[in-house]
Amino acid sequence: MIIRRGLAAFIDYSCIILYAMLLLGIAVLVGLPDVVLPPVAGQLLGVLTLTIPAVTCFILWEKGPYKATPGKRIMGLIVVCDKPLQRTPGVIFRNMMKFLPWEIAHAGLHWLFYYERMGVNIPSWVMVLLIMPQVIVFVYLLSILLDRNGRSLYDRWSDTRVIYKANAV
Repeated sequence: MIIRRGLAAFIDYSCIILYAMLLLGIAVLVGLPDVVLPPVAGQLLGVLTLTIPAVTCFILWEKGPYKATPGKRIMGLIVVCDKPLQRTPGVIFRNMMKFLPWEIAHAGLHWLFYYERMGVNIPSWVMVLLIMPQVIVFVYLLSILLDRNGRSLYDRWSDTRVIYKANAV
């Protein structure tokens, strides 16, 4: 099950990388890489063009009829909710928590590049923004490995589970 989840995540994040490459191509075509944005504006642009679309796709896929992202479908996994009437809020919360470290890391990178451009010392809080996502992801992975049902913390918080389709009830 853990290997299936890992391969599913690899496939799903590969889809996100392809989408990000498309966004980069568009940005290059319109000359955006030559524009120096303040960190907050860069973060907002990233949230609107990459994070919200990616998280929305994951939510729609997991609450849709297949109950799975493309990677989960390929690996025979589905997301089920312990409380079926709470499926939509559960899937939304699950994905918000799953992608939270990603967004924190983006914030850290925007501020890191800003301070480097300014030629000043990088404040310690920026380093915290860069390290915190790694700690959170490590805890998420550890929770999957240590839970006898392979549930992550964000699965427990959202009352969801990822199961092998053959085991679905």
